[in-house]
Amino acid sequence: YVAVHQLSKQPDERQFVQDNLKSHSQIIMGKIRELRFFYTRVYGAVTRRAAVGKEKLHTLSIGGGGYVFPRYILDLWPGSSVDVAEIDPAVTEAAKQAFGLPRDTPIRTINLDGRNYVDELLAKKHRGEQIPQYDFIYMDAFNDLSVPFQLVTKQFNEKIYDILAADGVYLTNIIDMREGGKVVASFVKTIKHTFPYIYAVTRHSEYNLPANFIVIASKRPLNLEDINTEENLADAEMPVFDEKSLSAFEKTNGIILDDDYVPVEIFMTPVVRDISAVSIAEKYIEQAQELNLAGKWEDAIGKYRLVIQFCPPLSARANYLMWRILADHDKWPQAADALRSILADNNQPTDKSLIAMLHYHLGNVLKKTGDNKEASSHFAEAIKLLREDLAEKGDSAQTYLHLGQIYSATGDTKNANLCLEKTKQLQEDKPK
Repeated sequence: YVAVHQLSKQPDERQFVQDNLKSHSQIIMGKIRELRFFYTRVYGAVTRRAAVGKEKLHTLSIGGGGYVFPRYILDLWPGSSVDVAEIDPAVTEAAKQAFGLPRDTPIRTINLDGRNYVDELLAKKHRGEQIPQYDFIYMDAFNDLSVPFQLVTKQFNEKIYDILAADGVYLTNIIDMREGGKVVASFVKTIKHTFPYIYAVTRHSEYNLPANFIVIASKRPLNLEDINTEENLADAEMPVFDEKSLSAFEKTNGIILDDDYVPVEIFMTPVVRDISAVSIAEKYIEQAQELNLAGKWEDAIGKYRLVIQFCPPLSARANYLMWRILADHDKWPQAADALRSILADNNQPTDKSLIAMLHYHLGNVLKKTGDNKEASSHFAEAIKLLREDLAEKGDSAQTYLHLGQIYSATGDTKNANLCLEKTKQLQEDKPK
């Protein structure tokens, strides 16, 4: 199943869907450099870092999809030799019909499974024929429901190594659980047997939900320091794991993936389970928002309770949305319970300023119930957390503004005014 959906007309944003998955690729037509997916942005950033000094590249993408990243390479390095191993000709045709891939594109498509194509290249090499030596190879055949087993084994990694240039880099996007993920742990443990330099990048999150892990295998050391400052990454919080810190991926549940034993379907079970739970929860959240807009706020609360039941990692979000509705309808005791649930939740945010504001909101709700003593304790906790945040991160206009609001709620006008003056000063001093 292949489909292209238009998400918006201005700008003309489109979505490429394969096999009923939520989204395989996205593009803003005519703006190939505006990469829409996190993993492709990391691919781009690593390529720019590793390709310094090269005017043209020789690249291979395993998996074509919407052909966004291969076109990105051509746009940044005109005249490059770009190959794509795409098993399904219909996917390539869909990209040409509705996803902006020109019919006269210089991108060379090989309609084979990635492993079959690599095997063909190596067979030619063994016959003494010339074959490409790729600067970069990008794996784009994995998703959150499927990891083709033949593309993650030790034997396949060795084949990839043999078709890379002397300074070549191999990038793979794996979706796995943040804690205890068996696929990423095993992939890292396996690829370290082939490549001398291994790195991994992921995006910081408060929750143990399925996430992108970009594993970078290289024949030479790479400088990935401050990679989040690169174009398209917008200062994202991105831990980078190098040789010293990769032990996090090699937990006891990691195994060597071998052609004779590669149980990735079993290892993907928790990912599939949680992706399904998140999908159900997001539908309930959408339904709850529609019900609330229609004035059926009690039904909306019921939907949020289903979110908490089906997807515990999203329970903090559901409780927060419930609190807002309950407060709007003067249901103060229930609103207080929702906020207490967030603060007691294992999935609550860890950012001190966010936790501080939860205490502040709970303090305000408790004042409405007449429980001034407990309200005061939550205001005090909010002030303490924000002061700690300032000590750790330095002056922030927003943090001082929040402090001013909390001091005002406690009746401390002197400190409230001092904080608001500090807020104004920091805003005026901010570079235009």
